[in-house]
Amino acid sequence: MDGLLQRLKATGLDDEKAGAVLETVKAFLQEKMPEPIASKLDGILSGDAASLASLTESLPGGDTAKGLGGKLKGMLGS
Repeated sequence: MDGLLQRLKATGLDDEKAGAVLETVKAFLQEKMPEPIASKLDGILSGDAASLASLTESLPGGDTAKGLGGKLKGMLGS
């Protein structure tokens, strides 16, 4: 989440406001996303490869889900 926090700060937000925005967005996403994504959101936003891998393994779709995991890793810089 450090990368996202840095991007928020680059918009001119101070540390406190950037952190508050990040927590608000994360809480919103956790409320709206289905399981198993919501429970893995912290790890996903942190770029944790294990969270991404376990997410794609739990999704239906076989190779399609694995391809989604690869795209997510690329987006998060992992």
